Amino acid sequence: MASLTVHMDDLNKLIATLAKKTEGIDSRTAQVVRKAAFDVERFAKTYAPVDTGFLRSSIHTVIKTNNLRVYSAEIIADADYASYVEYGTSRMAPQPYLQPALDRVMPGFLAVMEQLGNPLDGR
Repeated sequence: MASLTVHMDDLNKLIATLAKKTEGIDSRTAQVVRKAAFDVERFAKTYAPVDTGFLRSSIHTVIKTNNLRVYSAEIIADADYASYVEYGTSRMAPQPYLQPALDRVMPGFLAVMEQLGNPLDGR
């Protein structure tokens, strides 16, 4: 029967080593995600149609992190009618603002993530 023995000293050294090696990559990835999210927000505000300005002012970014160091961002338009403007209705043609903003930022975001060694396969 095979057995495995782990000494706490070795485990602590391994954890410290892994933390050091991934720390730089992790912070760069977070910076790239943050910059891309705020770029999408900025362009969406530029592309959003303006009547009263409420739609434009309701667009904001929420950056999410967790203890597993997974970073994500959401660009949110809080106006009740935001999706109707983006996708249109039976009585109104779509006036997209979020998708064009995402389309503008995505190529650069994917290129930088690839350089950092985090390929996203177009996601």
